[in-house]
Amino acid sequence: MILLKSENRTSLEVANIVGTNQISVNGWVNRYLAEGIDGLKTKPGRGRKRILDVQKDEKEVKAAVKRERQRLKLAKADLEKDLGKEFSLKTLQRFLKNLSANGNASD
Repeated sequence: MILLKSENRTSLEVANIVGTNQISVNGWVNRYLAEGIDGLKTKPGRGRKRILDVQKDEKEVKAAVKRERQRLKLAKADLEKDLGKEFSLKTLQRFLKNLSANGNASD
């Protein structure tokens, strides 16, 4: 958006090119003008918070999965009860995949 605006295009033209609206274009341009390239970085605290946290939940998740190795649905149900959180089976699978990808899956 910044590069397109630097070509003297209108906010409406840029919005149509990138598939957004003029308000978004102007917001990004204003952030860029105020803070430079750092203004375009995603700020901490943006986005959805993780349901399962490696530091807080890793031990309990590993223990539940170890107890119910062949029945991940039962491990999920135990974890929901123990952690007081609700999440999908897909969330648990993604968490386990990330643990193994980061080398935290040993045990």
